Formats: sequence, C-alpha cells, structure tokens
Amino acid sequence: MNPILRYLIIGGSTGLLIVPVVLLLMAVKSGVHGHGRPDYTFSQMQSVISRMPFFVTAGLLVGAGVGILRIYFQNRASEVEN
Repeated sequence: MNPILRYLIIGGSTGLLIVPVVLLLMAVKSGVHGHGRPDYTFSQMQSVISRMPFFVTAGLLVGAGVGILRIYFQNRASEVEN
C-alpha cells in the first residue's frame, strides 16, 4: 500500500477517534467528583462534537505530511546507498 494512503487512513481515523475519547474523558471527570452538577455543560460537549471535521482534517493533513516525509527519506536513503 502506498505510504501516503496508509498515513492518510491512520491520520483520518485518529482525528475521527479524538471526539469519542474527549467525550469519554469529560464524562469520567464529571463522574469522579460526584457533586450535584456536571463539570461540563451540554453546550460544551456539543462544541466538541461540532469540531470533529477540523480534527479529521488535521489528522488527514498530518498523515499526508508524514507519508510524504517517509517517501522523501526512503528515497534519500536509497540515493546515499548508491
């Protein structure tokens, strides 16, 4: 598989998984304290969900950059060997 495509998939899925992890951490933090009202409001949780496209886009861009760097350094290493 092409390294850029592989890193695009990894980056995009990582960006996609950030929101559930953040929501889980927000729920755990609210549950640890055990006081009457939660630490995060519903609108704060909605704002995390609404930022999902930005997280996915950032993951895709980072994945593309890492894939390009990997190809660059592989080509550079093969030139040094020759």
